[in-house]
Amino acid sequence: MKTTRLLFTLLLLSTPLFSQATPTNFTLTDITGNKVNLSDFRGQWVVVNFWATWCAPCLKEIPEFIAFQDRYPQIQVLGIDFEQQTPVQLRTFLKKFNINYPQLMVKDVPLTPFEPLKGLPTTAIVNPGGAMISKHTGPITIEMLENFFRREKVISDPKVEQRAKEAAKAKAEAEAQATEIKAATEARAKAKAKSAAKAKAKAKAK
Repeated sequence: MKTTRLLFTLLLLSTPLFSQATPTNFTLTDITGNKVNLSDFRGQWVVVNFWATWCAPCLKEIPEFIAFQDRYPQIQVLGIDFEQQTPVQLRTFLKKFNINYPQLMVKDVPLTPFEPLKGLPTTAIVNPGGAMISKHTGPITIEMLENFFRREKVISDPKVEQRAKEAAKAKAEAEAQATEIKAATEARAKAKAKSAAKAKAKAKAK
């Protein structure tokens, strides 16, 4: 499939395509009828995923977004159904997925600068200032998202965290050992001084 081949031929998520400093916004309705503004999430990183019920790669990546949202609640995922469906139809379709992030209904008006899309699925990254800084056409995995946000220093690498914990533990143990050695050395010095003072006092008494 063309959109799948794009995953291998385009270097997207790994490197931002452009630098857009201007904040962007849209207002869409979710599957419960509530209006959702992209600007509601200013101050947070946002992952915007365009998908459709007929798109097999889109359906395959939904569990990836669910796992990512569950693991990183500080980063907001938004799904946008890129087809003309009713909220009831979409709610019925999504029941089997146990979705944990908002699902929005696309409008007839293009969502600039997210559109035009080169294909589905398409995922865009919006920074806390509201600017879209990267857009990827093709399936997304949780590993791809984690790699992106690690580069942005939004999340940390568990291996790096583990090494840091081990280094901190080793440092604490070394400091504790140094403190014990110092205390033992001081105790021996005091004992030696006390013994010398006793010997001197005894010599004087003679």
